[in-house]
Amino acid sequence: MPVDDRFLVDYLWDEVVLRQTPEMRDFLMRSAVLERLSSQLCDAVLERRAGADMLLELERSNLFVIPLDVARRWFRYHTLFRAMLLRQLERYAPERVADLHRRASAWFADRGDVHGTIEHAISAGDMHVAADTLRKNWLALYSDGKANDAIGWIDRLPPATIAEYPDLALARGGVSRAM
Repeated sequence: MPVDDRFLVDYLWDEVVLRQTPEMRDFLMRSAVLERLSSQLCDAVLERRAGADMLLELERSNLFVIPLDVARRWFRYHTLFRAMLLRQLERYAPERVADLHRRASAWFADRGDVHGTIEHAISAGDMHVAADTLRKNWLALYSDGKANDAIGWIDRLPPATIAEYPDLALARGGVSRAM
């Protein structure tokens, strides 16, 4: 069911999100920029220290959060619920979105997570961070069988950024030819 289904979106917003405390609503909306959630990542992105408690409360409440590992360190929101939260964040606090992605990109970069760094940098509009990370890691991505990811990210960069990183254009051409 697409997130454009107004009745479902209205129901989720009115009957689920608005019934939460203001602190939990804020956590839900701002953490929705993350595809996967951990307490440390949430704390860094949301600039607070309640990530572990919030995630445990969400799980206890069966609030559309799914554990991704046995230790329950990583979670994700149900896809439709996350899409609704993102839409509401963009509606009510669009000025926050880029900063949230920027902090997520920095957190992933500190941990050497190329995928998280690039995805969030692109979402934040930090094309130079994404391009530089790609430039430094494209050969490793290719060697690890992630050439399609690298091509997809390169294709999402604006032409002006590619012009500043011509080695990415060469890498893209080389990867495309090798496939």
